[in-house]
Amino acid sequence: MKTRITYALFVILVLANNILNGNPIIQNGEANFTDINFSNRGLYPLNGEWLFYEGVFLGTQRNTNLDINIMPIEVPNEWSRFEMQKIKKGIGFGTYALLIKKKPQEELVLLLKDIGSAYKVWINKIPIFSCGEIGTDAAQSRPQFCQQNINLPKDTNQVLLWIEVSNFHQVRGGILQSPELLISRQIGLKQERDALYRYFCFGILFVIGLYHIGLWGLNRNDISSLLFGLFCLILLNFFTFRSRLVYRFYPDFSWELGNQIEYISQIISIPLFYVFFYHSFKRYFWRFFKVFAIAFSLLASIFVLLTPPLYFTHILTFIHVILLIYIPAVLIGLINSLKNKEPGARILLVGFSIFMVALINDILHVQNIIHTNNVIIFGVIGFILCQAYFLAYNSNQSRLKNIDLSNSLLELNNSLSRFIPQNFIDLMGKSNITEISLGNCTEQEMTIMFSDIRSFTTISEQLSSGESFRFINDYLQVMGPIIKSNNGFIDKYIGDGIMALFPNHPNDAVNASLEMMAALQKFNLLNIALNKPQIAIGIGLHYGTVVLGTVGEPDRMDTTVISDAVNLAARIESLTKQYLVSVIISGEAFDKLSNSLAGLCNFIGKATVKGKTIETKLYQVNYNEKAQNTEPSFSKLINEEVAY
Repeated sequence: MKTRITYALFVILVLANNILNGNPIIQNGEANFTDINFSNRGLYPLNGEWLFYEGVFLGTQRNTNLDINIMPIEVPNEWSRFEMQKIKKGIGFGTYALLIKKKPQEELVLLLKDIGSAYKVWINKIPIFSCGEIGTDAAQSRPQFCQQNINLPKDTNQVLLWIEVSNFHQVRGGILQSPELLISRQIGLKQERDALYRYFCFGILFVIGLYHIGLWGLNRNDISSLLFGLFCLILLNFFTFRSRLVYRFYPDFSWELGNQIEYISQIISIPLFYVFFYHSFKRYFWRFFKVFAIAFSLLASIFVLLTPPLYFTHILTFIHVILLIYIPAVLIGLINSLKNKEPGARILLVGFSIFMVALINDILHVQNIIHTNNVIIFGVIGFILCQAYFLAYNSNQSRLKNIDLSNSLLELNNSLSRFIPQNFIDLMGKSNITEISLGNCTEQEMTIMFSDIRSFTTISEQLSSGESFRFINDYLQVMGPIIKSNNGFIDKYIGDGIMALFPNHPNDAVNASLEMMAALQKFNLLNIALNKPQIAIGIGLHYGTVVLGTVGEPDRMDTTVISDAVNLAARIESLTKQYLVSVIISGEAFDKLSNSLAGLCNFIGKATVKGKTIETKLYQVNYNEKAQNTEPSFSKLINEEVAY
């Protein structure tokens, strides 16, 4: 499988090479374009056999008696790839010569790209343009980056082109990128097209880089976003210098510093790229490659900073070897993550495959194994677009998860509100239950209600355990909504009893009591029809200061209401048995009632309840006569011991 993939990749690159360049027609220093229709073709790269005059500048040294080594040399290529007499390891000087045959009156433009490291152009033995300063040794030569357009004379059908080149400052000497020919009327369009795609690609790198760094700023745990953002910005820096764009705006920018920035940017991009994948799918990427990439980048960057270009440019081939090693390492990791159905693995694998083909093409192109074009920036853009899709996919998944989480939290909050009333949370000054912690408390004045079913123990003996629970729940489903509709809430259920709180006014508690007694009458009538037991209830009301808060320990806590007022309300409810009435209200609550409700109350005496030394005024709350007639007899409870 891997062999087939490798073979397919090789075929693609070869086809691309042939499509882009066609079959070279430059042989033995001559290029015949008399049959070429540039209007249809666009531009034509000058690849092929140029004549090379080693160790001589033809434009300045006309002495034909000199011992000159003339040889055909493949363009583009580095001098270090050829066996020469005077140029060793790419260091030296010489002249490229090409005779261009064209149609008369045809206006052609010569596009010169990367030539290392200084050169001078002659057209028909006339000097036209210089980049840097050529020389016969390092002292006389000054390297410079230039990309120049030169108009060929149109009034002749033959053009003699000399390019004098000297290189004493880096390992890569010679014509490194193919010069190109095109008709002059297309030069403006080509420059606009090149600028458009270059700025578009650079803009994407810049925006995506800042965007990912911004994502990391919002979530410092997202190391992958930081790494990818830095990777984009480092590549932007690399392409700015690799494309020589910086020299278009700053022609005098230091040649040596530009080389250092270009090489260091390329070196640093290796660990950033691999570590990005490592942190994205840590289970499937080797830590050894991460450590090695970081160590290599540090050592190589130091080497570039401390040595002149003549030395550090030797590591370019080594950089390419490292890249070719890391390509299968990343590919295997992504394939394994895809097999294990890791989210995002598929789209990142597609993006990396695009990047991988472009990277291999550029490595082979720079090494002059194939003659295509530098397309790595398109590979990077392809990968970035896939990464952007992955981010959009993740963002949508996160949005859906947030919606599900929000719905789950809403359901959970609704469920918890059945155990801990939202009213209680509001009184605590909190917005939701998650804000409540152990020891939170607040002090409020309110009315406390205690309600209890009379002799439910005796009644439950007539029922099974399941029937007892159903009976109580039927009863509570009647009473609970009444309390809620009167601005109260149930704090807790105490067996068959209810403890409720009314934060606003004692009127609410009295109205609730009256409605509960009326509802009890209907409840009993329904039970008679269903052959179920009738019940009687007692209700005690008291107004006072209470402390609401949480008690327990960190792993198990509960909300509660603690105060003397709560105890007094419970004891008042127990007195309903002794006084043989259904609803008793304390004097403190009675004093705050409206006149209409106070008129329903009768003073029944004073009592000193257990645990108190001060007598409490007690009032009976009367409800309608029909309800009183249906109230069961409590004569059997006269001598019954009070429960509190």
